[in-house]
Amino acid sequence: MTIDIGNIIPILIVFQSVLFSLVLLTFKGEKRTSNILLSLFLLMIACQFLSILLRDAFNFRRYNGIRVVFAFAYGPLLYLYTESLIYNFFKPKIKYLIHFIPAFIALICFLLNIPTKYFMAPILYVILICYISFAIVKIVKYRRVLVNTISTTDQTNLKWLQWIMIIFTLALLLDIVDYFFIKTRIVLGISLVDLIILFLINWIFFRGLKQPKVFLGISNRKYKTSPLSKDELRLIFDQINQLFAKENVYLDPQFKVQDLSDRLQISTHKISQAINTVAGMSFFDYVNGFRVTHLKTLLSNPENRRYTILALGIESGFNSKATLNRIFKQKVRISPRAFQKQAHFTN
Repeated sequence: MTIDIGNIIPILIVFQSVLFSLVLLTFKGEKRTSNILLSLFLLMIACQFLSILLRDAFNFRRYNGIRVVFAFAYGPLLYLYTESLIYNFFKPKIKYLIHFIPAFIALICFLLNIPTKYFMAPILYVILICYISFAIVKIVKYRRVLVNTISTTDQTNLKWLQWIMIIFTLALLLDIVDYFFIKTRIVLGISLVDLIILFLINWIFFRGLKQPKVFLGISNRKYKTSPLSKDELRLIFDQINQLFAKENVYLDPQFKVQDLSDRLQISTHKISQAINTVAGMSFFDYVNGFRVTHLKTLLSNPENRRYTILALGIESGFNSKATLNRIFKQKVRISPRAFQKQAHFTN
């Protein structure tokens, strides 16, 4: 049994993957399914690197075949994990096992000792790239639909999950280079791919757990199937306008379309459709339009010059300086500070 310094990183990967996966399984709540999928992903990483350690420590070349089985599970688990975060109606189904057919075939080949050295790796890389691409497309679509359901994206976007995909893709590309072209060793036999995987594991755990524990689900229904007429949509939109004008609900930074639905007793789908169809904008843009108008009023008042732009922005319903600056410039074409100066000279 021999373990060189190049095995230190794989040992850390196995230890941290198992530890973090067990921690994830202890969390209870609405996203338990997501935690289980992420835990399984980490366990697959642990199993693959454990097989590498056993191969190197005991010179068991046969373990080369089993590690491919675990690798085939990466793509499906990442894809299903992404779906479980995006859709609030996501539940494990038997049909999802179809995603793991390549892993099952690889397992059969391993058990029957069928040589797969020359064709299994290219298939694996193609499948992984496809699944990562599918997952990224899902995230991008989710972020686009998100603007129709909430009034701020600061707490609910999945940027961190996109970064997980980017980091994993980088590791995958380097692994492809390592397999087909040149070894990506740094010093003392330490693999660059192993270092990136170790970084990925820590990123998943420390960054992922900081995200809000409740992710807004979206419906896959389309407006074109709605039976609502233009007059009905106009009536709903008028009710929305009246509520915003009377109660200033937009001043709540966390105001969501579900909150509006609860107030008006109208489904979120109909509300989003009414705003999209009548106003020609998303719920996100609609709410922030009111916030910008409110902020402009505050900025135009000379008595408010003693307050910071951020303080006035928060009072208007924005939850960060970056968000209010970006949205204000989009709506008014100048910064809040420049607008305040113009208003001061005008007055």
